[in-house]
Amino acid sequence: MNITLLEEVDSTNNFLRSLLQKEEVEEGKIVLAHKQTQGKGQRGNSWFSSPEKNLTFSILLSPSKLPPVENFLLSQCVAVGIVEGLSVYVPNLSIKWSNDIYWKNKKLGGILIENSFRESLWEHSIVGIGLNIFEENFPPDLPNPVSLFQISQKEYSLEEILEVVFQSIMKNYNLLLSGGKERIQEKYLQYLYQKGISSEYEAEGRKFFGTIQGVEPSGKLRMEKENGEIALYDFKEVKFITNSRE
Repeated sequence: MNITLLEEVDSTNNFLRSLLQKEEVEEGKIVLAHKQTQGKGQRGNSWFSSPEKNLTFSILLSPSKLPPVENFLLSQCVAVGIVEGLSVYVPNLSIKWSNDIYWKNKKLGGILIENSFRESLWEHSIVGIGLNIFEENFPPDLPNPVSLFQISQKEYSLEEILEVVFQSIMKNYNLLLSGGKERIQEKYLQYLYQKGISSEYEAEGRKFFGTIQGVEPSGKLRMEKENGEIALYDFKEVKFITNSRE
């Protein structure tokens, strides 16, 4: 693995983006930080991580063979890779739409992908990943976090987990680039949290029960409501009502 290890940085995504502006960077480059001061989550949220207890890193990918309109496929591919990698250590992992990593009803990790397009070409993607490994003291305002240690009560090597997860991501990424789009989509649906299970959600200020049917190529969530209506939801248009005590 080609790794740049940083003791402290505002964000590994920001560091990798700055590096790209200065020099040519090889695909698969990893930037790993012991501490992030401004770690970023999806849609402007911050990402909490105590120093040297978790994995916060970014990977450079260059999926130029794929059309930009299929960018959600990369998100699916990375999420599948993480779940399959971490499944070596713990069972019952899933992908909460669109790309949070869950153990049962608790959040184990998250992904933030920042894509760069030029006209009709996909130049590169900076894939930011945060995984809770040894964290035990989460801020009280986080609704349902969990760490690998809390699940298993086992000690791990951060370096080993990083390599296992990275290799799993790259395996699925290479599958995607070699024409395995449908297989990636199948695996994503296989791991999709609450798929086929009637559960409670909230949209437009109203709570309702619905059943996730799948995901559109655009990334929109497809759900069947209790009355039989099929609804499509874009990112942040629907909220999962999760029982974090389970």
